Amino acid sequence: MTSKKQTALARTHAHERLARQRQERIEREQANETDLTAYLVLQQQLTDTERTYQRSVRTIRDRQATHLRNWRARGEKPAVIADLVGMTVTELNRLIKKPAEASEPQPAAPHGNIPSS
Repeated sequence: MTSKKQTALARTHAHERLARQRQERIEREQANETDLTAYLVLQQQLTDTERTYQRSVRTIRDRQATHLRNWRARGEKPAVIADLVGMTVTELNRLIKKPAEASEPQPAAPHGNIPSS
């Protein structure tokens, strides 16, 4: 038979072991929460960056299309424009037909000045 002293000592060891395990679990959960929070913040930053990138590409493509439409409106043939810019006539027409912010052709920029719109 075990004595009361041995039983008390076993209980003390069990309580200490359980307390250590609880503390380790709490620390793991806190570290997991920290990692999850950091991951989610970075995921949001990535999403925001992708949106900004896509908006920038759309804006630049719209500006390119405006200049190509202006070029064509001045009487240049699509095949010549396509050859000069390095795309097929089909690609050129697809880009030109996309909705433009300004449907009116803009005047040509003076030599050496590129419009920023």
